[in-house]
Amino acid sequence: MSMKMRKIAFDAKPNNPSEDDESRELEELDPSCEPAKIRAFFVHPQWSRRGIGKTILHHCESDAQSHGFQSLEMMATLPGQKMYQVFGYIVSERVLYKMDDGVTIEFVRMDKNIQ
Repeated sequence: MSMKMRKIAFDAKPNNPSEDDESRELEELDPSCEPAKIRAFFVHPQWSRRGIGKTILHHCESDAQSHGFQSLEMMATLPGQKMYQVFGYIVSERVLYKMDDGVTIEFVRMDKNIQ
């Protein structure tokens, strides 16, 4: 069974996508040589520290592995970095993203092998 996975791990232009971005986003990833992309999930602060994030993450990992992926990649926010490191993700790059209003947000690209 073929599963479509988004090629873009982080959409730096969510309000102004180009046709190129849209076509790349619909391309099928090759599990033998490309990582599965975990896009984004957030847990409301009132529900934090109850295992919800861990459960979602394990579901993402299990689903990717069942489709033959050997690695995972995500663009994490700084508050989530510690949790992902506990579960074996390694920081591979720090990225500063400047919002339209001038605010800069730091993200970390994180990777994990699941073979």
